Amino acid sequence: MLNTSARIHACLLLPILALLAGCYEERDVITISKDGLVHFETTVTVKDEDKKFSAEAVQQTVEHVMSDLQQAKWNVEMAWISKKRPYKVTLRGEGKLADVGRVTDFYRLYKVDDNAYTIAFLTPSAEGNTRSISFKSAPDRADILDRKGQPVVQIASTSAKDLYAIKLH
Repeated sequence: MLNTSARIHACLLLPILALLAGCYEERDVITISKDGLVHFETTVTVKDEDKKFSAEAVQQTVEHVMSDLQQAKWNVEMAWISKKRPYKVTLRGEGKLADVGRVTDFYRLYKVDDNAYTIAFLTPSAEGNTRSISFKSAPDRADILDRKGQPVVQIASTSAKDLYAIKLH
């Protein structure tokens, strides 16, 4: 049996470690500029309706997630929104597409050429977990396109099967 810290760690590291159904909601807001600079803000809400997790366990898990992202060359910082149930944490970060890791627990990034990438956003696989993504508009925003070549501004629910093109200019 997993201890509380290990269980929350596994839950937040979804999709790969999907052990607890209905553990969290993830909302990402991403800006990708034409030079490949990515800014993101991720808000994670740990529902914890069964009161199995402490704020300290969430903190340890988020620190591990941050370490994983930093190893993939992302600059990341964390801020608490709520240390009471439901726990809520925001991660903010940035990195250049050319420099960041190609595979993490959260995405798979494929370089097509110097001005184009394909990305799959990995999704929580436990029932009840959700991840949505909004792409923030900016004057120098890169084009994010679905498989049909249509512009994407929001992904209501991510799926690892869905690929998106990122066109830098």
